[in-house]
Amino acid sequence: GENIHLLDKLSQINVDLGFSNYTDAFKPGTKLLNLFCVTLALMAGTAGLPHVIVRFYTVKNVKAARWSAFWALFFIALLYLTAPATAAFARYYMIDSLNGKTAQQLPQWFHSWKKTGLILWLDDGDGVVSYSKGKDNEVFHSKLSQADREDLLIKHQMWIDKADGGVDGRPRLKAGPDRDIMVLATPEMAELSSWIIALVAAGGLAAALSTASGLLLVISSSIAHDLYARIINPQASEAKRLLVGRTVIGLAVVVAGLFGINPPGFVSQVVAFAFGLAASSFFPVIVLGIFTKRVGTIPAIAGIDTRALTTKLRDQGTLKACLCVTGDTTVDAAVARARDWEGLDGQDYAARVTCQSSFCWDADGTKTATWGIAEELPRCDLKVVAYDFGIKWNILRNLRLERMDVTVVPAATTAADVLAQQPDAVFFSNGPADPAAVGYAVDNARELIGKVPIMGICLGHQLLGLACGASTYRLKFGHHGCNHPVRRLDSGAVEITAQNHNFAIDPDSLGKTELEVTHTNLNDETIEGVCHRSAPMFAVQYHPEASPGPHDPNYLFARFRGMILEAK
Repeated sequence: GENIHLLDKLSQINVDLGFSNYTDAFKPGTKLLNLFCVTLALMAGTAGLPHVIVRFYTVKNVKAARWSAFWALFFIALLYLTAPATAAFARYYMIDSLNGKTAQQLPQWFHSWKKTGLILWLDDGDGVVSYSKGKDNEVFHSKLSQADREDLLIKHQMWIDKADGGVDGRPRLKAGPDRDIMVLATPEMAELSSWIIALVAAGGLAAALSTASGLLLVISSSIAHDLYARIINPQASEAKRLLVGRTVIGLAVVVAGLFGINPPGFVSQVVAFAFGLAASSFFPVIVLGIFTKRVGTIPAIAGIDTRALTTKLRDQGTLKACLCVTGDTTVDAAVARARDWEGLDGQDYAARVTCQSSFCWDADGTKTATWGIAEELPRCDLKVVAYDFGIKWNILRNLRLERMDVTVVPAATTAADVLAQQPDAVFFSNGPADPAAVGYAVDNARELIGKVPIMGICLGHQLLGLACGASTYRLKFGHHGCNHPVRRLDSGAVEITAQNHNFAIDPDSLGKTELEVTHTNLNDETIEGVCHRSAPMFAVQYHPEASPGPHDPNYLFARFRGMILEAK
């Protein structure tokens, strides 16, 4: 019923108990903004960061991660705003409930917590507890020997100061036990039900473990990925990175355990620095990562038996699948969608991704020069028409670097229209399609071979093979990703290549054609490159523009230029 500010009331309670004002921590000159920033940093570093990390990596989708992170931060903020006052009231309740009690009147919780060493009472002979600060305080007996004092300093350092000169020669009394401990003990002090006491203890333990696990994850990933993999050993394999991360976690646990058993005087400063560093560096990145628009656009898969999946794919080959990242599609609906999908066989996806009209690539050079490939571009002296079946810009950049002025045309552009532009050469691009389903492109390639120099990549390689009379077939698994070794048959050299295709030229169909195999895959001996025996034409199945080697296949674009100049 008193009309008094909460902070003033807390200060009055502390003074009544013989301690300093509660608000003495807010020294004159301390700006409210600075205080807010420090509290926010501690909140983020000690609690917010680990909880957000755990939620981001364990919830089923991005939407759930965002809501989970929001509520976690909300309740953590609420806790940090109310915890100091709660701790002060708990401290008041503890001292008030013990002062003036005899040994027989002490509550059961006192004996329970006394066993932990977090609270103590050394009777000065009157048999009455006196915990208020002042001459009557008997936390320590007035006639303790130096050895007894040293022993108490070791066992109960949170209660006293190391310096002598306190009341009646006793060690100076500090603020008492840790306020977090008192908050955890409050339900027991209030004689609440055992299940409530257990619930509070479990909550405190869970919060501590969550904080510890989140910080260990941050420490290990930072050292293993950012320090070791990026600076110390950029060529490290994934297995080495994992080993470093696990080693760091192990060392962190050992060091934390040693500090817990034998805490040095500077440990609190170290912990505060670590939490501040985490709050200022990792926390904003992760929070922004959860709420950025890009999150949720890159699908991933988890929570399945990958060994069983690998075995199934190994035995049955590539299978249809449906990957839902929104979490609002049932398993049955996803399976039905996968089964209803038309698949890859017999499908012309190139017609869906090609450009709608022809255009000149990078006339002002901004898409090539400013991309980091070259500061200055050479003058163009060759005119090339490139079929767009899903062409990659890096292919166009490489052609431009070979001094080629490239005009990109839609996939269905006729050979007559291409020849009408009087190009020095024609390029057949990569693209997503069953090559046998793109009949119009095969016809155009057949008409162009022998009339102009031609180069093809990926789908273009397959289309040129079909145009020369070969056939294609569907691979059991397809070739995807980097690190595919390819052998050049003319020199025996091996190139490290990047690939992304599901079809290949059938080597058994080359007998009656004028095609000659120039490259083969060292993994499965599939055809990776062909050339025409009499016409200026060659093609490769892999992607030289992806720079997987990183420069192993760069010669192919220079070879294309040389072939054009030779044919002129």
